[in-house]
Order: sequence, then structure tokens, then C-alpha cells
Amino acid sequence: MTAQDLINVLTILKANDSTSFSKIQRALKMSISQLEGIIDGLTAMGIVYKSSFTSYSLTELTSKPVVSDGVRKAFEDIITNRGTYLSEELLQKVSTPFIPLMTHEYKNAPVKVMIVGQETLGMEDAFSTIVSVDDYINESIESFNKFNFGEDLRNSHFWYAFDEVVKYFNLPSRRHAYWTNLHKFQLIENDGDSVSISKLPSKDIMTMIHMQRELFLAEIKDTKPDIIIYFTGGQTWVLDHYLNNGKKLAVKAIDERSHLGIIQTEFLHCPIAICTDHPSRRGYTQAIVDHRANLLKYAADKFHASESARV
Repeated sequence: MTAQDLINVLTILKANDSTSFSKIQRALKMSISQLEGIIDGLTAMGIVYKSSFTSYSLTELTSKPVVSDGVRKAFEDIITNRGTYLSEELLQKVSTPFIPLMTHEYKNAPVKVMIVGQETLGMEDAFSTIVSVDDYINESIESFNKFNFGEDLRNSHFWYAFDEVVKYFNLPSRRHAYWTNLHKFQLIENDGDSVSISKLPSKDIMTMIHMQRELFLAEIKDTKPDIIIYFTGGQTWVLDHYLNNGKKLAVKAIDERSHLGIIQTEFLHCPIAICTDHPSRRGYTQAIVDHRANLLKYAADKFHASESARV
């Protein structure tokens, strides 16, 4: 292996978002063993990563999580025009938004898995308190940088389910998945035993959904997931409005929970989507665990079959 060999490989990788091993080999007329040695060395140094099961890409220089362009634009619209979307009363009732970020690890993951929960928790300030859009987004990025993806929550049903996803799709860590929620807002005051916006009057709930629709679509467009896993349970109906203009999504049930299962319509070029109960729902049972496991196995098997068909 020579310095020129390294330069030639890096030049090809730089010219393409993702390049297959065989394409590099053909272009440079290298032996398989010679190219494997170069790729393995570059991967070990963190210069190259495996972007799919057969392709490679250059690692980006930054390791910080980012707000993608489409998501930033959608949030700028929501925050700037909040007085148009929401009444003054609602602006005082709902929280500042949770802003999902795309990690460096997700961008480099060999399979792009998007995990969607129901709603955010822990946002204590009213939506009306945001002064600067840029400042709020930058503060969210700094806060996310300190987030440990639930590493200290040993007995959490949610993070246990998150780890199941990591295992089924052979992800190196939790940070290699993209995590978001259907609702980016919560109530800032407890209504009984919940801060869920589902406690709002129906008209206000629909207002919140319509305000967030373009944001959710921007997330899918920007993250380009191979698989979406909806831990949305009883809130899955919100997807009818986000993805299907209010019409009920076609969902193939795998057991008695007829509203949960395999989403049969492809949206925004994501071919595999499943919806199951939220891991932290009340009445947590083995049947719920089995339902989730069966759906995750289906999604993983379908993805691996599609990858094998491409080789």
C-alpha cells in the first residue's frame, strides 16, 4: 500500500456520498485484500465509516448533533408565528418545544432507524417566553450535548425498548438512532396526573397537531430513515393527520390490537414503518413486549432482505 493508494481511495469517497466496495475496487483495479487493508485502516482511524452493509463514506469532521435545515425552518415558522397558530391562552398553557437533533452517530449509522415516542416531558417554561429563535435552538443543542440517552435510567421501560431496537438493527449505541416525539410540546402545569396535551379540549389538540405537521414531515425528509418505529400506542391516530391528510392509515394488525402493527403505505420514501404500544404505558404486560418484539423482528428481517437483494 502506498500513499497514492490512500489518496486515490479518499478521492473516490470524497466525490460520492456513499460508495460500494466493489465500485472502488473496479475504479482503482486493486485486489480485494489490498483494498480491504486500506478500508479497514481508514475505518479504524475514524476517517471512513460503513454507511450501509456494502458501502463506505467519509466521516464528517464535526461530531456535534445538529438541527437539520428542514427542521430548523419548520421550527422558525412555528416559533415566529406562534401568535397566529395559537391563542394567547394556549401560548401560556403549553411549553417551549422539544427540538430533536440528528446525532453524528445517526448520520454515520449503517441503517437509519427513527424512533418516535408520544410526547415530550420536562419542559417547564411557557411557549410565550421564547425571545430569540436562534438563541432557543442553540440552547437546545447545548442541552442535548449533555444528554446521556438515558444511561442512568436502569429500570426504564422506554429505554429497555430502545435497547431492543439497538439490538435488532445491530446499532453500536442508542445515539445511532434518531429519536423524536409525535408532540414536541407538553402542558406546563399538571392536569390531574398528566402534562399531556391530550388533556386539552379537542379543538386545541387539533390546533397543536396542525401546527406541528410540517415539522414532522421535515424530520422524515431530512433524516431519510430506512425504518420508522412508532412507540405511539393510543396516540397513533395523530399520524393520520401528519401523514395522510386526516384519513386513517392502512395498518396491518398482528394481534388483537387492530390499530397497531405494520403501516402498509409508504410515506416519504421510508419503506418500513411499524407502530406499537408506548413502552411506558399503563398496564404493561408480556403481551405488549411480545407484540413489540414481533414487529421489530418483522422490520429487521424485511430490511436485511432488501439489503441482500441489492448485493
